[in-house]
Amino acid sequence: MQKRGLKMGSVNNRFLYAAAELKKNWDLGLFLDTMNTGNKYISRGNTEHGHLTHDFTKEELHSAIERAGFKDISILGVFSLLGKYFHSDKLRNFLNGASVESFLELQLKYAQVPEHINNSTDFFFVCKK
Repeated sequence: MQKRGLKMGSVNNRFLYAAAELKKNWDLGLFLDTMNTGNKYISRGNTEHGHLTHDFTKEELHSAIERAGFKDISILGVFSLLGKYFHSDKLRNFLNGASVESFLELQLKYAQVPEHINNSTDFFFVCKK
């Protein structure tokens, strides 16, 4: 019997993560390989062993959702206009009296605009079976 329900999750955006690695390591070959395959090996600090990770394109995520027998309801871009400054004095000065909630609503608005989704750090998805 096939179970039905909703699934929510997020995955890394291939372009943004590959671009961040390029800026960090200045390795064009690694950037091109990551952009081509979505795969990269991550090793942090002085560790001898790391792990393989896969970053997605929006189209690849949509295809994976369908192959798993789900129907996507929504794919949004996840990015933070607030970043690490969410509770800082700089943010309060920037908002100039506007509420944090109104700023978060602005962020959500842009997370739903198709031409901005591919500029997000991650893809957030909701799908159903």
